[in-house]
Amino acid sequence: MKATIAVLGLRVPALDVEEAVLGDLGVTLVRPLGGSADEVIQTAREADLILAGSLPRFPAEVLEALPRLKAIVRFGIGVDNID
Repeated sequence: MKATIAVLGLRVPALDVEEAVLGDLGVTLVRPLGGSADEVIQTAREADLILAGSLPRFPAEVLEALPRLKAIVRFGIGVDNID
């Protein structure tokens, strides 16, 4: 099964190593288009997993619009940005 991971709100300049390793496993990394609710939905619509920093926010309406989403992995402290 091919998986998709959306990377949102991380201050990482490049994910080349991660893309190479995960690509060999059939995983696609999707990078953000922006931080608004609509942009998060557009970026993560096909994501199985989200790797998230402190931004963007994930209100209930965003989470409900992501039917494939199984988990959000939060880098940092707290989960205040996730309903």
